[in-house]
Amino acid sequence: MDKIFIGFILIIIASTIAITIASKNAKQGKMIPLKFRHIQGMPNLIKGEIVRISSDKISVKIDNKHLILKEKIKYKTVTNSKMLTDKQKSVIQRSLVGIVVAGPLGAIVGGLSGIGNKQTIELVHFLTLNYTDDDGIEQNALFALEDISHLMYLNMFAKS
Repeated sequence: MDKIFIGFILIIIASTIAITIASKNAKQGKMIPLKFRHIQGMPNLIKGEIVRISSDKISVKIDNKHLILKEKIKYKTVTNSKMLTDKQKSVIQRSLVGIVVAGPLGAIVGGLSGIGNKQTIELVHFLTLNYTDDDGIEQNALFALEDISHLMYLNMFAKS
């Protein structure tokens, strides 16, 4: 019981330190690089390409390929949407579980239940950057957050 309590206290302390550092960096205009999937709107980036976006007081940097001065950014928004995704079922995993639960017959039934795809609803968080490019043309870039554990940092970035 004491070990669980001590572990819980250590987690709270570590979380508090991480939040404090993130808040301090956000106030200074810094942001740790966040991993995104490019959806549309950035030249020289392929749809679906994984990029890292970071920020400081004067600019937003996208994978060292793009540098957008903050004065050229009209707005940044964070939105989310529920997306229907297909995930392939695992025949092997289901067969192994079937063997453990019901023996050889369970392996057959478990394997057969693993045929096909499984549809799930996933909450996806998006970052939209509306900015003026070097030619004076207004652009909209859309990115999907890849690492949900960085959601707090994403919200801080949008507010900075």
